[in-house]
Amino acid sequence: MSGQQVRVAPEVNASATTLTLTPVGAAAPEAGAPQFIGDAGTTVAGVLIGFLIGLIFVIVGAIPGCSIGGIAGANQP
Repeated sequence: MSGQQVRVAPEVNASATTLTLTPVGAAAPEAGAPQFIGDAGTTVAGVLIGFLIGLIFVIVGAIPGCSIGGIAGANQP
């Protein structure tokens, strides 16, 4: 498995108890990569819209599914 390699500059504090690694020449994000996901309000709005769309498909699928299941179950000896 090969991943992206990043050079780092190691830095040890004066008491020699903490090592800090600072990326040197880190790769820039790709041009098409998203830079901003959104704030809490847009995230909640997206979740609610997705939930409502999913709920519509559950209701639309549940009504015929229950009917077909009831008919199939009633025809069992």
